[in-house]
Amino acid sequence: MAASYHHGDLRRALLDEAVALAGEVGVDRLSLRELAARVGVTHPAAYHHFASKTELLGELAREGFALLDQRLAAVSARGARRRFIELGLAYVDFARDHPVHFRLMFRASVVRPVWDAAMAAQVGAPFARVDAAVRAAGGTRDLTDLAWASMHGLATLALDGPLALRGDDVDALARRLTALLARLLPDG
Repeated sequence: MAASYHHGDLRRALLDEAVALAGEVGVDRLSLRELAARVGVTHPAAYHHFASKTELLGELAREGFALLDQRLAAVSARGARRRFIELGLAYVDFARDHPVHFRLMFRASVVRPVWDAAMAAQVGAPFARVDAAVRAAGGTRDLTDLAWASMHGLATLALDGPLALRGDDVDALARRLTALLARLLPDG
């Protein structure tokens, strides 16, 4: 195993493998020892980068918030109403593209142990983007909360609920839901 230790970035390799393994066996069954074996290093090498599974999962949650913020920042729709709709669609797409990150980001047992000022800022950044779009269209914080809860609920149902089981057309449902929410905006 020692001969295979030469990773360009072992920390990154462990994070990437953690996403793959969690996708296969679930977050609760993930272990640093197994991650180390899968990337071809000793388990002490893995512990050099992450002191615990909690720390590793917290880092994946941080990464998830950064990825979500990047996805929302990339929305370039013109017009407040169109931007609002596209942000909602991007949120659901993010969840489907990054299901392990998405699940970890909103799991209190993962986020609470690593909560600090930097994590608070990362958690707040995507919400602030949605709130800015709502306010640009004349909406209120209540509409931001409603939109966030609606899109989060849809994403969760698409990943782990009846929408995933029934094979519903999540894209079509997301478009209808965001269009319905956009009707609540005063401007557009």
